[in-house]
Formats: sequence, structure tokens, C-alpha cells
Amino acid sequence: MLTNPDNRLAFTVDELAEAAGISRAKAYADIASGKIPARRSDRRILVPVEAARAWLASLPPAFECE
Repeated sequence: MLTNPDNRLAFTVDELAEAAGISRAKAYADIASGKIPARRSDRRILVPVEAARAWLASLPPAFECE
């Protein structure tokens, strides 16, 4: 789960990538494709914490158990 110890409202792309364990390029690609909802503040891209959590929850399970 993406942790938010400072009760922040949003992650930068670099913070999201680090917290989720994905590359910066993958984070940008998923934002560009609309998979991760993001907002722009001037030149900075911000991902709301709840949007990041929803994106993570929407990913398929790593293994399907029968």
C-alpha cells in the first residue's frame, strides 16, 4: 500500500514511482495514458494520494489462485 506518513494531499511523479516501486518512466507513461489520474500545477505534475491508491488497487493480482 502506498504510505503517506505526512498526510500529504499529493505525490510528485518521482515520489509516486518510489512509493509504488515502479520506474519514473513507467509512472509518466501511466499518467500520460490516463491510468493514473494526475493534475498539473504550473510545471509540476501531482498525483492525488487517493488517486494513487485507487490506481494500485485497480491493478490485477500478481497470481491467480484457484
